[in-house]
Amino acid sequence: MRMVTLPQTFLYGMILLFLAASCSSTRRLENDEYLLNKTKIEAPADEISIEDLQSYIRQKPNKRILKLKFHLFLYNLASPEKTKGISGWLRKIGEEPVVWNPLLTDRSRDQLESYLQTKGYYSGKVSDTVLYDKKKVTVCYTVAFNEPHRIRKVIYHFEDQDIQPFVYADTANSLIHPGQRFDKELLDEERQRIEESLRNKGFYKFSREFIFYTATELAAGNLVDVEITIKEDIAGTPDPETRVRHHQRYQIRNTYIYPNFELFSDKNRDWPVDTVWEHTNYILYKGKQGIRPAPVVLPNRCLPGKIYSLSNVRQTYTSYSSLRLFRLINVRFDEVRTSPLDTNAFRSLDCYIELTPRKRQSYQTEIVGTNSSGDLGARINFSYNNYSLFRGAENFNLRFTGAVEDMRKQYPKAATAFMREGGVEATLGLPKFLVPFPAQRFTMKYNPRTSINASFNYQDRPDYVRTIAGTSLSYEWKGNEFNTHRLHPLEFNYVRLPGVPDSLLINDIKNTPLINSFTDHTILSTRYTFEYTTQVIEKKKDFIYLRTNLESAGNILHSLSQLTSWVSDSNFMQVPYFRYLKADIEFQVHNQITPGNKIVYRVFTGVGYPLGKSKTLPFEKMYFSGGPNGIRAWNTFGLGPGSAVDSSKATSYATQLGDVKLEANLEYRFKLFWHIEGGLFVDAGNIWTVNKLREGSEFRWNRFYDEIALGTGLGLRFDFEFLLLRTDFGFKLRDPSLPSGARWIDSGRAPYPLRERFSFHFGIGYPF
Repeated sequence: MRMVTLPQTFLYGMILLFLAASCSSTRRLENDEYLLNKTKIEAPADEISIEDLQSYIRQKPNKRILKLKFHLFLYNLASPEKTKGISGWLRKIGEEPVVWNPLLTDRSRDQLESYLQTKGYYSGKVSDTVLYDKKKVTVCYTVAFNEPHRIRKVIYHFEDQDIQPFVYADTANSLIHPGQRFDKELLDEERQRIEESLRNKGFYKFSREFIFYTATELAAGNLVDVEITIKEDIAGTPDPETRVRHHQRYQIRNTYIYPNFELFSDKNRDWPVDTVWEHTNYILYKGKQGIRPAPVVLPNRCLPGKIYSLSNVRQTYTSYSSLRLFRLINVRFDEVRTSPLDTNAFRSLDCYIELTPRKRQSYQTEIVGTNSSGDLGARINFSYNNYSLFRGAENFNLRFTGAVEDMRKQYPKAATAFMREGGVEATLGLPKFLVPFPAQRFTMKYNPRTSINASFNYQDRPDYVRTIAGTSLSYEWKGNEFNTHRLHPLEFNYVRLPGVPDSLLINDIKNTPLINSFTDHTILSTRYTFEYTTQVIEKKKDFIYLRTNLESAGNILHSLSQLTSWVSDSNFMQVPYFRYLKADIEFQVHNQITPGNKIVYRVFTGVGYPLGKSKTLPFEKMYFSGGPNGIRAWNTFGLGPGSAVDSSKATSYATQLGDVKLEANLEYRFKLFWHIEGGLFVDAGNIWTVNKLREGSEFRWNRFYDEIALGTGLGLRFDFEFLLLRTDFGFKLRDPSLPSGARWIDSGRAPYPLRERFSFHFGIGYPF
């Protein structure tokens, strides 16, 4: 008799739940009521997506999770006669049935036709068909776009001729052109573009309300002439000769910066004001100067003598925010009405930058529980932050950490089976590009930050005692709103092992290149990271994320080996150093299906190649697989490398590391109720070594695809906005450590212990 496995039990349970929910979805309806089961839109492929059309349907069916109306199912479980207790709670977290309303179907059809006209399809038609299936209804909307109206020509009219050259100079960036489909939404976007363009050229008071469109439909050919009329400034003073009210350009006369604006209140009106002149800016202080004048002025782009620019205003906000020193930032302008027009026909503005600083110092203590592959422990972190250490917006962070972990599960025979760890890390962040050459332009454009870091960490484990001392210099800057660059020109780590006991770990690796990671060594590396994302935090919509990382270590030291006796081809000051190249890339697609349903796709590829006498990467730079953020059907360090046996059969985790990593994940996330979300996932991947360390561990093109592990599972996420707690329960489907041809666990070709088929993980935040 064949035993039913846990994955099969889960699958059968889901099927039974689906059938139960499907049968009960209409049982609360009256005789003359129909459940709106589905709405569909049938439309030919065109420039308008089905997703855009869906937003104009006025009545939507009940929410679904994998075709299951789960929330309706919960609602129907409640007793109709009871409003409190379990029934009241089920009604609150559930969703009452959406009863089909024919009037809303008619309104949806009208809304769709109106939208087609907005997009230029004036002869477009929408029809609806209602399909009945017992007590359920499916409404199908059929869209016929027909021939759209197109723009024949674009004509500009200027009531104020002075503004004409500024508009014409920017028509290359216009969003509307002859031959395009006539689109009212695109006309609105062009109106906003013209407004921003003119406001970037000094027209402080110009707004889109001055721009009007006239569309003239021609007698034949579905053609439209678009006239853009830009009105005069109706609030301005008429020109004595032409009587035209000109749009005025503005220039900044003075800039006043208030670094401690909250002190300029009525209750402090008698406090003296200290005014400092710094790089043509007035800086006004009350009380103590919490920050020196120079760093206060540096982020300002609204400088005296400059023409007003909306882009400069936005950059000013961004630059002050990047200092991480102010909790409130406000930039405002006052027109200097008493000053006449100057020879350049500019009017004057005074700029006021009002800054409310955050508390200069803060302390934070964290105590968290840990679970590493079943080994329980605790970690405490204490952090001190000073956001202006030398009164120049230098962010200083000092962090102490301590941890303890019971490792008796992994080392049942060890004399001391506890891990103890302690460390200190100091980071100084500077709001500038700290380089030995002028970089003022770069700083003004990209708001870079320089970080200097030093750390020391002590680890006492059953298998080794290790100290790591490190220092690094790094730069970070944003290329634009979508991408971020991080350059670490110098990262140096000195790893010292004062004593390595004759442990299971050492016995496993003493005849392999991995032993070099457990002797004293240094790592001198250079690293560059590029991140790109289209995510908008405030909006829940589709976005992509890309991260690439390039790293080189030991190559600078190797190039110096011919110039100094301190360095040889393998040692730096009598201590071995690692030499390697490493690169990895991660790509994610976040697809928002409906407001409560989302699919996330992720692919990760990484390769590290040892050079020279280094036969492998250092232990701390190697890849591992399994765990809460990887292949979740395996524990951390539990998978690979290659087709070598997994951690349940090996004696130590250090043999579960690799130089090559391939990983792919698919996760379906859905809202359940209250703060609880659900997740269903499929993970695939593995790690490999470049050189053969164990039987089956090395990467080979002719077999790596047969060594891909596969797992699935489900989890819960508790989203409290400020904190997201996550649990994942993973099931193994395919294990590459099994003999070739018998790696599918339910194939029946090889026995597989039940307790090894699943794993449980607890984490903070989404896995990716």
